[in-house]
Amino acid sequence: MKRTHRILLAIALIVLATSVVYMPALQNGFVWDDENYIVTNKTVQAISPSNIKKIFTTFFFGNYHPITLFSYALEYHFFGLNPSAYHATNIIIHLINCALVFLLIYMLSNSVVVSCIVALLFGIHPLHVESVAWISGRKDVLYTLFFFASLISYANFLKEQKRACYYLSLLLFLFSLFSKSMAVSLPLVLLLIDYLSGKKISWGMLKDKVPFFALSLLFGIFAILSQQDAIRHDYSGDSVLKNFIVASHGLVFYLQKMFLPVDLSCLYMYSRKHFAIMETNFYLSPFIVAALCACVVYSARHTRKVVFGSLFYLFTLLPVLQLIPVGHAFAADRYTYVPLIGIFYIVAAGLLHLSKRKQRSMKRLSVLLAAVLVAALFASGLITWDRIHVWKDGVSLWGDAVRKYPFSSIAYNNRGAAYFVNRQLDDAIRDFTSAVKVSPNYDQANANLCRSYIATGDEKKALPFCLKAVQINPRMDDVYILLGNMFHAQDKEKSLSLYKKSIEARPRNERAYYNLCTTYLSMQDYQNAEKACLKAIEIDPDFADAYNNLGNIYLATDRQKEAIVSYKRALDLNPNIGAAHNNLGTIYLYAKEYDLAAYHIDKAVALGHTVHPDILEMLKLHRTK
Repeated sequence: MKRTHRILLAIALIVLATSVVYMPALQNGFVWDDENYIVTNKTVQAISPSNIKKIFTTFFFGNYHPITLFSYALEYHFFGLNPSAYHATNIIIHLINCALVFLLIYMLSNSVVVSCIVALLFGIHPLHVESVAWISGRKDVLYTLFFFASLISYANFLKEQKRACYYLSLLLFLFSLFSKSMAVSLPLVLLLIDYLSGKKISWGMLKDKVPFFALSLLFGIFAILSQQDAIRHDYSGDSVLKNFIVASHGLVFYLQKMFLPVDLSCLYMYSRKHFAIMETNFYLSPFIVAALCACVVYSARHTRKVVFGSLFYLFTLLPVLQLIPVGHAFAADRYTYVPLIGIFYIVAAGLLHLSKRKQRSMKRLSVLLAAVLVAALFASGLITWDRIHVWKDGVSLWGDAVRKYPFSSIAYNNRGAAYFVNRQLDDAIRDFTSAVKVSPNYDQANANLCRSYIATGDEKKALPFCLKAVQINPRMDDVYILLGNMFHAQDKEKSLSLYKKSIEARPRNERAYYNLCTTYLSMQDYQNAEKACLKAIEIDPDFADAYNNLGNIYLATDRQKEAIVSYKRALDLNPNIGAAHNNLGTIYLYAKEYDLAAYHIDKAVALGHTVHPDILEMLKLHRTK
């Protein structure tokens, strides 16, 4: 069989096996950050010049990845909120990545066997489930697509010395950075490719890397700026030694999970209890890393492959090794999506090396190792299949985390949020209560417990938890709105002051301005009501309810033409506002435009809005004429 045919057949088999393993993901829904990135993110729900500008000029949820967000916008345009479409896209990109990994490793090793092993491990390893089966993992699969395409183009440049390949590599690197800032490690990988190919260090070789390093530095700064809120400033006093120990533990932890992928979780937590349990592992990690480094250095006498694979693992993992402590988790499965390829390469190259040894004992060993590899691949596929089902929905995902981290307030809070979305309020309250018991000063858990009690109609129980939430974190603008709503009936001045506090916490707060407008309107303070509604619309030009309120203000101040314009705008944005149909129909009725009046009044009735009996009677008299 021709080598080209062998390559195509190998890629086809890898893609087929990976497709079968990931098939259950098509049945999964939106989970965790998917709500923020897609379900409630208006920026991706309309492709417009203003939204595209916002995508490319704004940090979203502590990240800068405009191409990833733009991919969501395209999917929403064609598929709306159908999660299967988003999952299908992730799987397709992952399959392309499998082929790219195969091609790059083949270019570096000239071995179909090595390339096949690496690509297959990459395709079905359980640690990669998070990146593929989670829609928000799009940034991982997408940056990897451009990352490996850039590396392949650069490898072609080394081979053929075509500047077009070089410039294409640089452009693809830029796309990778626009997908996820973790791509900043690519210039270091380029140096590794030079090293593996036997090139000597020269100014000409380094000069080609300068634009890559410049882009890497620029996007590295973007990443640090975007993560300012997530950097654990309470750890700012940590010594360099302690951060090094945590980073060393990360290196060992991911290797352990690669070879023994059990007890995987969507969240690996920092906590005193966890550190107490794993203190020995943490402080042993630097010594394990030192021993591994000694082995790698020793191997350099015989081959460059181990050095290449080890440094590939280290360099691509470096941005997430917690040298700068970020967030509450010390590790995440998604961080291994690219780095493990380095270790897979060492394993595959080692197996091929053993298989070529002539000694009988080595032959037997290579056969045994081949059998172990086949068993490991089969086991990986089964674990991955099972793990994909864990990502089916929020209750399943965070239930798994709670079982593995029963001391994690975040896990309880997030499962409670999933229950809340499903309107399983008793279960939500139970989990939020557990979260508050574990961490009494957890602002989000207190706020969510408040929301849950409000949803059950028990504002008396809700109130202390909302007050506790803003006491812990005075920047919780949404909680001030909840408090303002609770005080609205009995103390409108108190309600107004709380909405204003919400605006202090987040100045461009359209919901708080809208609630200010509603409160002023109920107090017949039309001047302040109009100002507040106009501000809400300035912040969000598509705020249908604010236009409806503005129509009410214009109607109350005898500006019927302006009221009609506002009601029409509200209904253009949301045709299901019964009050707007009612008021617009009433205006048309008194203006003797009976057909328009009938249309809007009928709409109001169909939407369940209570229409004044006198209006219905007047319309009835017109219809009988």
